Amino acid sequence: MAFFIVKFQMESLLDLIQSLESGLTDTKITSQKDSIETLITGIKSIPLSNITSKEIDHLIDFLSDRLALADPNITNLILDGFIWLTKSTWSNGCSMVNPEQAKRIVQDGIFGHLTIQNLIKSGRLKVFQLLHCFLTGSQLNGIQSMESNFIQKYLIAIDEEKDPQILHLIFRMNVIIIREFPSVIEFKDELFETISVYFPIDFSPPPGGGISGVTRDLLASSLHQCLFSIRNITGHNLIPLICEKIESQWPSGQLDALCLFNDCLHGQLQRSDGDNDINHVLFSDTNPIDIRHISPYLGVIIPTLIQIFFYHKLLKSCCY
Repeated sequence: MAFFIVKFQMESLLDLIQSLESGLTDTKITSQKDSIETLITGIKSIPLSNITSKEIDHLIDFLSDRLALADPNITNLILDGFIWLTKSTWSNGCSMVNPEQAKRIVQDGIFGHLTIQNLIKSGRLKVFQLLHCFLTGSQLNGIQSMESNFIQKYLIAIDEEKDPQILHLIFRMNVIIIREFPSVIEFKDELFETISVYFPIDFSPPPGGGISGVTRDLLASSLHQCLFSIRNITGHNLIPLICEKIESQWPSGQLDALCLFNDCLHGQLQRSDGDNDINHVLFSDTNPIDIRHISPYLGVIIPTLIQIFFYHKLLKSCCY
């Protein structure tokens, strides 16, 4: 079927769907998979000027509904299709997926039909890549309109994620969510609990970060940004965590904690993973952490800092 589309390019989305109608409605999963694959491939070959916003509207509803099939291959095909549509633009430069359509994709499709934690890695990665597109694109206000429902489902989706590439995306998205979703305050303790288990990053990737290119420093920097962004809504939890890690005997973890404490104290981010979508958010937020979060722990922090100072001074003198 895919050969047919490539050799005889369809001139409209309606023609394409009509040519695939029997396969798209077939009760056999294999037939539906082949037809959906051909549909996604075929859309990319149709001149965008021949596609209407109403057709995209119906297509999004259809593909969102097909996520209920819970087939890994079909899920990945559909998510790829959504990502392509989101990155494609009309002649006026606007994304082919508008805010309301993005909301339906997330609410009815992703959160409505998928148990994200149970997806294979490629499926989870595509879900979070799509969410990242929405949160950093023109679709943001559509996702914002979901309010606390989005936050609640999102926290379930990211809980106990272990893949470094996906975590890097999650840490970046968390910064945007903390800034752009006022209802996040209702879930501040759950959010902190979900994020804090990764601090400090205990991750030893292959040289260069392996296939995904995610190094420990990159992951640690994105987590640093994430924790920095919640310093004033969960400071009562963050400072005890920092104190605990400063007192640890693991140099890398201790350094991560000291860097985070320094940035929170001054209200200025010194450590960044280079994401411009995130940097403009964080560098405009220059409020130091509330002193009320720090003062109960000064008796722990100050002696520990003095101890660390003299330890490194002694270590330095031994090297000469």
